Amino acid sequence: MSPVTFLDGGDGEAYATASQVAGRDRGFTFTATSKPSIGDLDDFLTQSAAELDGILRARGYQLPIPTTATQALELLQSYNITGAIALMQLSAPTGGGKRDDALKLWAQCKRMLASGEVMLDTPSDTQTALPRYGGSPTAMFDRYMDL
Repeated sequence: MSPVTFLDGGDGEAYATASQVAGRDRGFTFTATSKPSIGDLDDFLTQSAAELDGILRARGYQLPIPTTATQALELLQSYNITGAIALMQLSAPTGGGKRDDALKLWAQCKRMLASGEVMLDTPSDTQTALPRYGGSPTAMFDRYMDL
């Protein structure tokens, strides 16, 4: 298996490359003037990585994902490619009959990541995850409060 391409995911960067997307979906040829263009594809990778990062933050994972978390990076790379293909299908003049399938697969990837169906071999973010989920009740929300 080839090594994971890690482009500093977690800071608005993609987990995959345009050539990896082109390798998975051979139905498109990407150039500077194609619709979508190679520049559009780079944007789709960044956009789908940002969605993944948002899900990871909500789940309490530390970002950026460390390079030692190879399993997590491989999964995120695959999901990033899937998301870029879905966005590409939406922007293409003709979806080639793949548009609905690509969107369903992308939604499934996000759902699996958000629901906890997949566990990642990466550390939790102890600085931002705890305040979101813990804390003491305030008087406003105390069930023992006299009205």
